[in-house]
Amino acid sequence: MRRSTRGDVCFTPTQAKVAEESPLFIRGPDWRDGEIIIVVMVAT
Repeated sequence: MRRSTRGDVCFTPTQAKVAEESPLFIRGPDWRDGEIIIVVMVAT
């Protein structure tokens, strides 16, 4: 597994499976008074 760094943040490549009606939630960076959540969902 290859890891790369940028400053004090470490990035690790990852694979995930996304199925219909099962969203994948990715926790993103902090933003202002909250954080960014990325949701990936397969449309039918």
